[in-house]
Amino acid sequence: MSDPAIVQATADDAERLASMLGRAFADDPMIRWKLRPDVTAVQIGATFEPLVAAHAAVGTLREVEGAHAAAAWIPPELAGRFDELARSGREAVLALTDDGGVRFDAFWDWVAEHLPTDAWYLDFVGVDPAHQGRGYGTALVRDGLARAHASGTAGFLLTETERNVALYERLGFGVVERTDAPGGGPTIWFMRAGPSSNRSG
Repeated sequence: MSDPAIVQATADDAERLASMLGRAFADDPMIRWKLRPDVTAVQIGATFEPLVAAHAAVGTLREVEGAHAAAAWIPPELAGRFDELARSGREAVLALTDDGGVRFDAFWDWVAEHLPTDAWYLDFVGVDPAHQGRGYGTALVRDGLARAHASGTAGFLLTETERNVALYERLGFGVVERTDAPGGGPTIWFMRAGPSSNRSG
């Protein structure tokens, strides 16, 4: 199988990529934990649209051509904009919560405390369920990691899915911390690939 074509996504791609990400993350515990249990994949997709648009605007969004998968990598020079990017979909999320966004805000405050200032951070990677198993997600992770290492820096990510830990380890990541999110949130694995450094916070 040939490597998928990875291209820079633009604001024009936001709607279709958001819809794809809604399907990709429909059952994701890190997403679901912050929302009401009746929220649909279509509604989740709508919350991704401002996030996708924000990443596209600053050039941090890449996609597998055809909108089959997408990933957002935040380089160190944009680390100061993490909070802005992470909360860009907050208003859309609020309507889908039963706590006014308390879990959402607490989670992203907590994540921000764990992020390094000198690594490329994988904000999200998602693959359309209809196209999973074709290596698209792996290709997008490798793409970002290659750019990080080319600039002499590390890659950093988090996952709440235990089976993904081994997958990321095969790509060169190692677990730096395993801990539970605040307020009864899911267990999170923080992972790093590349040179060690000090964390922010």
